[in-house]
Amino acid sequence: MDHIEDHNHDVCLEKFARYFEVDFKEVKLKEGYYVMDPIKAVEMVDENTICIAKILGSTMTGEYEDAKLLIDFLMENNKETGWDTLIYAKTYTKKLTSRCSG
Repeated sequence: MDHIEDHNHDVCLEKFARYFEVDFKEVKLKEGYYVMDPIKAVEMVDENTICIAKILGSTMTGEYEDAKLLIDFLMENNKETGWDTLIYAKTYTKKLTSRCSG
């Protein structure tokens, strides 16, 4: 079992991985882009991946992750592979809010 996160990950998920023996895969950030790259994240998914854990945005830069793109790519990947990989999404702080439309 494994899960995928970026460098902005929540420490509780790191502890979850350690205590429950779940492998931790990290999507590396790049200079000037400090949130998870959804394409790279989905490329890391395999048959053992239980979820992609994402943070809504970076408290360092105020930059938002592209949740829709991640969902679209992951749904397409799940459809092609027959896997049922989930997305775990959260914010770091209650002060970071976002208007979401469906």
